Amino acid sequence: MNRFHPLGIAALGLALTLALPPIASAAPRPSPTPFDFPPIGVGSLPGAQQSPPPAPEPSATTPQNVLTPETAAPAAPALAPKPKGLPPGAAALHPVSASAPIPQLAQLRWMLGTWTAHRRASLSLHSKPADESIYVFALTMGGRWMFGSDGKGRDLLYLSYDAANETWALVRIGGRPSYEVLLSKGWRNGRLTFVSTEDVIGTPLTRTSFVHLIAGQFALFEEEERPDSSWAPLSEVDFTKSK
Repeated sequence: MNRFHPLGIAALGLALTLALPPIASAAPRPSPTPFDFPPIGVGSLPGAQQSPPPAPEPSATTPQNVLTPETAAPAAPALAPKPKGLPPGAAALHPVSASAPIPQLAQLRWMLGTWTAHRRASLSLHSKPADESIYVFALTMGGRWMFGSDGKGRDLLYLSYDAANETWALVRIGGRPSYEVLLSKGWRNGRLTFVSTEDVIGTPLTRTSFVHLIAGQFALFEEEERPDSSWAPLSEVDFTKSK
């Protein structure tokens, strides 16, 4: 049996130590703590969109009053140009303002005041007047309508002029209640005749005529249309100026 001498083993270990290079010792790594995970950025995830880089800070050499594409405000929307004038014909549709008097009503100024009215049931010269009433005529609505009333609410009249259509208008309101709208193209042979605007089935057309007789007197004639297109008298109201 071969035996190694203790001095020979010590000599062999010394020789190996001198022949091999020294081994660097690594620093001890601290033990991981709970939830000690490496940070993961959003940009590192698959399919994630990269955030835009932050806008560069303005340098000291860049003038502060110069607008760049990043600092420029969005352009304001363009304003529609103002009309330079009314379209052709618009002045004819609105010859006066909504608050101005109707100049054509000056043709009816002789109607202003208080009148004593007598209604006849027919146009016979032998018929006796009946149903005496006191009518008052006055301009209303800023001089845009002539208003007349019998003071009893049985007969209200509104007269005006439509300059756009060159037409006179009469709105007549009764106490039943009833109302009627009549139109006229103007004075003819001393008469201002209004004709109803609609022909209701089974109801004939009617017309109302103002006749200025002499100063302080006028008459109002009421008629209806016959099947043969002639006009039949219904009644007459004679007005005499009181004051």
